[in-house]
Amino acid sequence: MSELSDYIKAKFAVGEGIFLQALKLSPNARGYISGAISEFLLRDFITSNGYEILRIKEKWEGDKHPNHRGDFYVRRKDTKDWFVLESKGVKSNSEKWHKLFNKDNLISFLAKNIKRTPFKSEKDIVRFIAKNLQMFEKEFGRNFYTLNDVRKYKESTRATQKSEDMKLLRGLSQSELEKALNKRLAYVAQFIRVLETHLVSGGSKKSARTQATPRSDEFHVLSLDLYLRTGKHQFIFANPKLLPPSDSDKNHLQQNYIVDILVNGLKNDPKPVWPWTTNFDEVFATLKNPVREKDMQVDERNGEEIEEE
Repeated sequence: MSELSDYIKAKFAVGEGIFLQALKLSPNARGYISGAISEFLLRDFITSNGYEILRIKEKWEGDKHPNHRGDFYVRRKDTKDWFVLESKGVKSNSEKWHKLFNKDNLISFLAKNIKRTPFKSEKDIVRFIAKNLQMFEKEFGRNFYTLNDVRKYKESTRATQKSEDMKLLRGLSQSELEKALNKRLAYVAQFIRVLETHLVSGGSKKSARTQATPRSDEFHVLSLDLYLRTGKHQFIFANPKLLPPSDSDKNHLQQNYIVDILVNGLKNDPKPVWPWTTNFDEVFATLKNPVREKDMQVDERNGEEIEEE
C-alpha cells in the first residue's frame, strides 16, 4: 500500500482519497484499468502454460498490418511460429439487451440457446423459473419496458396488455424507470448470467473492413475475460476462423456470439461449447498460417519506458 500511495502521489499529485473518488466518478478510467489488469493476467496465464508472449505495438511505423490487429504475438515455447491473439471482455449488459427482465423473453431466450444451458427442454426452463424466480408471478408479473421503448411507443387504438403496461410506466420519471429496471436486472442476474461477445471495430479504408466488426483474418485467437459477468478473471478462447461469420460479409465476424449461459445452482462455472473453450492448448492446435517474423512489430518497451512516455 505504501508503494501504491507513493505512485499515486508521484503520478497524479493527489492522495489516495481524491484518487479513489475520481476513479469512482469515471467509468472510462475504470474500464482502462480493468482492461490493463485483464491483459496482465492473460499474459501470466499463457506464459504459465508453456507459451511465449510479446505485446504488439499500438503505434506502428506506417499502417498497421491488416493481419496483426491484436494485442499479442504468442507461440509455444521452443517452436518458431508466432500467432496473433486479441484480448476482449464480454458484453456487460446482455440481460438488458435481450430483455431477460421479462419472463416470456427469458424463457424464449433460454430455449433458443438451450445447448448452452443445463436444461434439457423448455419444460425444464419453465419449472426452474417457476421455482426460483417467483417474483415474476408477483411484483414482476407485468412486462417491463426500457426508457427508449416507452418513448418510442405509439398509443394503441384499442386496449391491450402492452398499452396498459405502457400507461403505468409513462407515469414514472426517468430515474424511477432506470431504478425499476436495474432492480429487475439484478434479480435475474442472481439466477441467470449470459456470457456474450461484444466485437466492435472501427471501419476505414486502411482496415479493409466493410462493417464495424473485425475481419476473421485480423488475428488467430480471440480471448475473452469473463470478469464483467462472473466477478472472476477467467478466460475463454476461440479460433475466429471457426466462428460463424457475419451474414452481411462472410469475411467478418459477428458482433455478438452467445458463448455460454450460467444458471445458479445448476451451472455455476463456464462449460463452453466448441469452438469456444477454456483450454488454450485446444484452440492453439487449430491455428494455421502463422505471421511472418519479418512483419512482426513488437513493443519492446519496459514498464519504465512506458511511464516516461
